[in-house]
Amino acid sequence: MIGVGLIGARWGASAHVPAIQASPDFRLAAVATSRMETATVAAREFGAPAAYDDPFALASDPAVDVVVVCVRVPEHQRLVDAALKAGKHVYCEWPLARDVAEAEAMVAAAKAAGVVNLVGLQSRVVPALMQLKALVGGGAIGKVISASLEISGVWPIAVPADIEYLQKAESGGNWFTIAGGHAIDVFCDILGPFASLSASAATRYPEVTIVDEGRTTARTAPDAFAVSGVLEGGAFASFVVRGSPASGFGLRFEVSGETGGLLITAPGPNPMIQMSDLTLSQVGTDGTLTPLAIPPECTLADPAVGWHAIGVAQTYARLAAAINNGAPVPADFAAGLANHRLLERVMRSAREGLRV
Repeated sequence: MIGVGLIGARWGASAHVPAIQASPDFRLAAVATSRMETATVAAREFGAPAAYDDPFALASDPAVDVVVVCVRVPEHQRLVDAALKAGKHVYCEWPLARDVAEAEAMVAAAKAAGVVNLVGLQSRVVPALMQLKALVGGGAIGKVISASLEISGVWPIAVPADIEYLQKAESGGNWFTIAGGHAIDVFCDILGPFASLSASAATRYPEVTIVDEGRTTARTAPDAFAVSGVLEGGAFASFVVRGSPASGFGLRFEVSGETGGLLITAPGPNPMIQMSDLTLSQVGTDGTLTPLAIPPECTLADPAVGWHAIGVAQTYARLAAAINNGAPVPADFAAGLANHRLLERVMRSAREGLRV
C-alpha cells in the first residue's frame, strides 16, 4: 500500500483521514503537527504508526511515499519544497499558494522533481459534478447557451483567533480563494475557460470580532464577488459568491443548452461546492425538476465517507492510479497555477474596472 504522511490535523482529520482509511490503496504512515504533543495524540487517534513535530523529518521517513500538505496556505510552499527535495509525491490542499508567483515556483519545483503532484481541487471529482460534466460534454442538452453559479453562505463576523487568517487577503486562504476558488475552478472545468470577463468585489463587513481574545481585526479579503462574461465556447456565464453573517440560501449551478437544462443544488448555511450535499436534476421545458441518478462510473471511492469527504476520497483514488499506473490526476500543480491566475484576473477586473 502507498504510505501517506499527513502534515496538519484539522482539515486532515475531517476529510483526509476518513478518505485514507476507506481507501484500498493507501495507509496512513505518519502525522505531523506543530507540537509533538498534538502530533502524538493525532497519530494515536488516526492509527498512524509515527508522529512528528518536524515536517521535514516526516518527509524523510522511508515509510512515507506521498506527503499531504494540509495546513494554512502561507506554509504550503515551504512544506511542499521539503517533500519534493525528499523525492516524495505531493498532495497539497487548495489554495496551492498565497499568490501566482509562489504557485509558479511550486510548479517549477515539482516539474524538476519529476514526482506526482496534485492540488486539492476536489470539486472536479465530486460524483454529481463529474456526471454534470459528462452530460454537458456528451451533448445531453445540446450546445451550452448560458450557465450560472450562485453561492450564498454564512460568513460570520465573530470568529475565534485560530481562523483569523481566513479574513485576510494576504494569507492566501480566505472566502474568495477557498469558496470562490473551488467553485470557479469546477465551473471552468465543466464548461471551459472564460474568453473575457468583468468582475466586482466588496468587503461588506470590514471589521471582525475575535471572540476569544476580546479584540477586533480588519477583514481585508472580499466577502462578496461576482463575475460575468463569455466562455470560449460562446456561452454567457455568471458567477456569484457572497457571505452574510446571518443567513445563506445555499448553492445553485444551472447550465442551459439548446435542447434542455441541468441544475445542481445544495442547501445549508455554508455550501462550499467541494463539500456539500449536491443534487443533480434535469430541468424540464416547464421548469419542473427531475432528480438524476449518479451512474457507477462516477463513484471512485466509498460513499460511506460522507458528502463532506467524498471529493477528497475520490481524489485519493485518482492519486493512486497516477502513482501506480501513470494516470493523470484531477488537478496537478499546473492546474492550480491556472486557477490562481484566473482569480488574479478576477481581482484585477474588480480593482481596475476592466473587462479582461
